[in-house]
Amino acid sequence: MTDNERKINKCIVQQWKNAGSALEKIHDEELQNYVYDSEIVDSMIELGLLHAEIRVTSGLVEMQKYFRKWHEKLS
Repeated sequence: MTDNERKINKCIVQQWKNAGSALEKIHDEELQNYVYDSEIVDSMIELGLLHAEIRVTSGLVEMQKYFRKWHEKLS
């Protein structure tokens, strides 16, 4: 990597740091100005309950099965 490429990479990293700070500030402001609407929340909970299924496991065993399958496929 040349010195010029390093300088460019440093500039890019600094731009992302600045963007991250700016986005975090915007996010914080949005959360501070958020208006809680209980009707929307109740609707979302009701929708979730309508489509909910009883789980007999946490899903961990199933996820481990996928990881094993992916590992075998990549090996």
